[in-house]
Amino acid sequence: MIRGLRTEFSTSLLFISHNLAVIAQMCDRVGVLYAGELVEEGPAQEVFENPRHPYTVGLLRSIPRREASTAAATGNGPPWPRSRDRFRHPDR
Repeated sequence: MIRGLRTEFSTSLLFISHNLAVIAQMCDRVGVLYAGELVEEGPAQEVFENPRHPYTVGLLRSIPRREASTAAATGNGPPWPRSRDRFRHPDR
């Protein structure tokens, strides 16, 4: 339905999801956020086939595969930021 509406109205769509299978099917381009920052962005096929950022690699490794019933994230991504202050709104 969403793909049909995009085509019918010749429009772009910002699709935000944690479901990587849906992202792979629905999106032409993908952006990966880690700790509130864009760490990787590019054509969906390229990002899924050749991830460059360790967090993206971990996300893709966490997708259950038929041939591996115990797939899990590696945990080898960059460390979480020490200071949470940069995420607070200046008026709060």
